[in-house]
Amino acid sequence: KLSQGNLHIARSMAAGTALAPKVGAVVPYAVLEWLEGRTLAAELDVRRSRGYAGIPLDAAITLLDSAAQALAYAHTQGVAHRDLNPGNLFFVDTHQGRQLKVIDFGVAKLMTDHALAFGPRAQTIGAIKLFAPAYGSPEQFDENLGPTGPWTDVFALALIMVEMVRGGVPALQGNDYLQLAVASRDPMVRPTPRSFGINVNDAVEAVFAKALAISPKDRFRTAGEFW
Repeated sequence: KLSQGNLHIARSMAAGTALAPKVGAVVPYAVLEWLEGRTLAAELDVRRSRGYAGIPLDAAITLLDSAAQALAYAHTQGVAHRDLNPGNLFFVDTHQGRQLKVIDFGVAKLMTDHALAFGPRAQTIGAIKLFAPAYGSPEQFDENLGPTGPWTDVFALALIMVEMVRGGVPALQGNDYLQLAVASRDPMVRPTPRSFGINVNDAVEAVFAKALAISPKDRFRTAGEFW
């Protein structure tokens, strides 16, 4: 239903159950649209391997716009992605030019029992912690900080933007899960543009500081607000 409402969310063509011929079991299936291109993660890897400089902020905003709008739409429908990272943003060629699609809502969270009108049997899988630690928000590492939600995606989207302008180097610094958990919640070092020597004005730095706040309550509530 998300993909039917926004062109920049990977489209679901069909879903249901089928009978496995060899074992006779009923198994679920989903058919997604075929995408030609590569992920933002692959794009950043190529740029970094070739020694390219970071992408200017205005260009990064243009590149991310379609994905940010898709995420904003999901949030208005009561759905949080919760695993936003460059590997889940996919470049496709459209009539409007090269644009990003959001893929893999596999660990998405329904913020209400009736989100997307899935019905009373729909259950959030909020207890399952599956996410890319390099893009993890503080509340994903420490549930005592509050629940995950659209604000979790805001944190990840801001990290991705900083990574793009840094030249493909992740904004959270750490070699393992524990170090990334500490970096995500370090009050002394927030991964804003200026913390990496990127020249932005006060207003832009303030927006990033809010998007990357440790407490979910201090962040923009949705991707739409942040964007």
